[in-house]
Amino acid sequence: MILHDIPKSSAYFYKSLLAEFKPNWNVEIIIGDYNLYKLGFVEEIPCSISLNVSREEIYELQEEILDMEVTIYSYEDILYKNPMDMTDDEKKTYKKLKELEKRYNKFESLENLFSYYLAINGKEI
Repeated sequence: MILHDIPKSSAYFYKSLLAEFKPNWNVEIIIGDYNLYKLGFVEEIPCSISLNVSREEIYELQEEILDMEVTIYSYEDILYKNPMDMTDDEKKTYKKLKELEKRYNKFESLENLFSYYLAINGKEI
């Protein structure tokens, strides 16, 4: 699978996120037409991200990230509750939810990236 036309800085950002979230995935960045950048037609060098993974693996990644979101917002009432009014169990849950929310916020852009590419490519990537 190749994701085309990604600015160089974004390509490296996505590669680092994928390396952390799915360390067993082989992710390569392919530098695009450097001349477009050199001539001033684009602000950043266009790149492609090459992944040697199946569509099912992409769907699993998306589902993992969406599961984080669902879990966080299923307990949204605890996240906005005053800590003084929480039971010990609620405080433990709150702490776990905050950690999960931090992780979700970090990897949410991966789910958005793949959703976009699946949508524009008619799920044939």
